[in-house]
Amino acid sequence: MMDTVKTVRDTSTNIIAERRKLLQQFIDETRKNNKNVDVEVEKLIADKLSDDACLLDKFLLSKSSNDDVIPDEVVNEEISLVCFTGHYTTTMTMSHTLYCLAKYPSDLSKMKYLEAVIKESIRVIPTVTKIGRQLEKDLELADGRIVPAKSAVIVFYEAMFVNPKIFPEPERYDPERFLSNMHQFAFVPFSAGPRNCIGFRYAWVAMKATLSNIIRRYEILPGGPGSEPLFKYRIITESENGIHLKLKKRTY
Repeated sequence: MMDTVKTVRDTSTNIIAERRKLLQQFIDETRKNNKNVDVEVEKLIADKLSDDACLLDKFLLSKSSNDDVIPDEVVNEEISLVCFTGHYTTTMTMSHTLYCLAKYPSDLSKMKYLEAVIKESIRVIPTVTKIGRQLEKDLELADGRIVPAKSAVIVFYEAMFVNPKIFPEPERYDPERFLSNMHQFAFVPFSAGPRNCIGFRYAWVAMKATLSNIIRRYEILPGGPGSEPLFKYRIITESENGIHLKLKKRTY
């Protein structure tokens, strides 16, 4: 694992160095080409980069509260976080969704319904099993008890997603429950607010497109006897024996 982590970080370090060099060249050339023009060069550069910038550029061009350039090691940490949260969670969520489609065949003629299927699959098999937060202020519970500020709070999704007050008949796989109105915080599988998962936000559209392409071409079938997944709820829910499925090419 550590060898893999080192490879990822070393690769990111090289990419960051090369990209920072290219950005600096662009900045220098822009200043040189506009030195005799009555324009705000800094604003011109910012506007141009804002239009064309990728996520890495935005990190590299960010500054700290005291106007210092963000160090490369900090950028590397952010990139690694996005890669992990946007790659591994997405991979597991798609795998779990395909498994649920094989086990509970659904009508996926509409992309809106596909999104409901993904959400219901996450509810049944939570990709992230729990999240932790530290309270900034006292939290009063419904029964009157007070959780004091600075307490560490763990939110267990396995329990939240089977609450019958929010999800009637929670043991039933029913994507259509997500087509009706629901409290905005009833289903927040990757947190919510300013601390929600940035990686998954970027991956959501791509995940729907990928699943849509698969299910338009293939019928998803269970893997056969003895292939039922053995789910373990770790940081991310994984199957110890993998997820075995069969694909049958659609004829239309």
